[in-house]
Amino acid sequence: MGRLAFVAWVLATAACLDPASAAEYIAPPYLTRLFPDKGHVVGGTSVTIFGGGFVRSPHASVRFAHASGEVDVVPAHAIDSSRISCITPERTTSGPHVAHVSVSNDGATYTSFPLVEDPDEDDGGTYLHFTFADGKFSLIFARAIRMNDVVFF
Repeated sequence: MGRLAFVAWVLATAACLDPASAAEYIAPPYLTRLFPDKGHVVGGTSVTIFGGGFVRSPHASVRFAHASGEVDVVPAHAIDSSRISCITPERTTSGPHVAHVSVSNDGATYTSFPLVEDPDEDDGGTYLHFTFADGKFSLIFARAIRMNDVVFF
């Protein structure tokens, strides 16, 4: 390797190590509950997730996963450090089913791995369940919640 090539390699390597060019790690939040915890399979339900450690980020997202392998990721908006909201996706899994819900502040590191079903095992994170239903009542309920955007405690 010539001297000029070596100098170019050193400069390129140093640029890669520059802290300003490194991606910033944002710790995942923790989850305690969500409201509502049920909506229609057509999607469109406004869900508020409660917990802590939420940050405003263009990469904030919520992941809905099902044992069938269907995983949908939707954008999220941090209301404050203890609440984040999203709109549920339309599901392709037919019929009513339960989806595992996890949240990410940076779009890469989620609150837990998908589909962790054993609450006695320490999976290093927290998760919640959201029930997707396909009945008429649940569709009316989902539309009413979405239109009023009211959170009941």
